Amino acid sequence: MNNKPTQIKQPYENIYIGTFLFTLGYMFRDKSKKINNGVGIELYQQTRDGERTIGDLLTSVGGKNIIIEFKRQEKEIKEELTKKSKKKLREKLSENLDKRFNAISSNCHFLSIPAPYKNTNKFALGFTPYIKIVEKDKDGLHLMGINDFCSNYLDVQPSSVGVDHADFAYYLKELTKISNGTCGGLAISIDDSGIKAAVVFEDVRDLQKSIMLAEKEATLGREEHEKTLDKPVPQRGFER
Repeated sequence: MNNKPTQIKQPYENIYIGTFLFTLGYMFRDKSKKINNGVGIELYQQTRDGERTIGDLLTSVGGKNIIIEFKRQEKEIKEELTKKSKKKLREKLSENLDKRFNAISSNCHFLSIPAPYKNTNKFALGFTPYIKIVEKDKDGLHLMGINDFCSNYLDVQPSSVGVDHADFAYYLKELTKISNGTCGGLAISIDDSGIKAAVVFEDVRDLQKSIMLAEKEATLGREEHEKTLDKPVPQRGFER
């Protein structure tokens, strides 16, 4: 039995997650014209053992999936460039030997920080693909505002935010190999009907475990179904 206590998330991160989910839900309701209906969002906490239910939700056909790492301030994003724990991830993205990995990363792995809103003293969450900080844009850090980010994510057409279940599963599998479990944040899946799942995770390996459990169960289900189809149907003779 694992008696290791669950790590308590930093208060600021809970606030950022809440702000993002509220904005996303509000914009989904407005976009889908469900003005008089509430938008339900179930927030899950990923466990060490993995959960097939979470894996099912994050790999459902038709969903758009992303992961977001929330940071308190811009300097924490810059620190990602020197973290030993993220060295292999930076190298993989920089070398661009796995072009599929890089392409998926740019559309599904994001960093978020609060940033000044349109030259005011107010702050709003801004978002940038993780790969952008590795590419070291000479013009500095470019952030997409929360409204634009959510709008892109909610777009049913292919956009710069969100990938399908196959690409998402592939990305997490590769990320697990090189992250040493140091990547944590929020994983989300959304489709035409709404937000299917929002999962807080401390270790990407646990999230990957949930997806593996779901894929294993789906494979077993298909095999059992095929066995049923292969069974000969008993033929009844005609009575004279």
